[in-house]
Amino acid sequence: MERRPILVVDDDLYVRDALSALIETMGFGVVAAVNGRDALDRIDRAAPPCLVVLDLEMPVMDGWGFREALLRDPRLAGIPVVVMSAPPGRRPRPPRLAADLPKPVDADELFEAIEQHCDAREWQRP
Repeated sequence: MERRPILVVDDDLYVRDALSALIETMGFGVVAAVNGRDALDRIDRAAPPCLVVLDLEMPVMDGWGFREALLRDPRLAGIPVVVMSAPPGRRPRPPRLAADLPKPVDADELFEAIEQHCDAREWQRP
């Protein structure tokens, strides 16, 4: 059975590429999106991801709008979302998150969130 990928949503090319590379070292497939609208389009074209790693501040559709869109759609509302943005104490927390991690993201904290929500039986930590 093929594992569902992790969706990385960030408008910063360097952050998006670094997170994608880190997650790929864990043995997971990654789909990357440049904003919330792009992420929704990618979800519509394929099976839902096992987890979304989401920045909040992005153009076109920010992370807040993306999260609201997921929660309004019953088939997508259960997708776990890990927010990675400004420290949580400096902003409100989006609803129903799997984790709320500050940037720069700590790799161990990200690994823990992925382990909790994605099938990690076949991958090994770097």
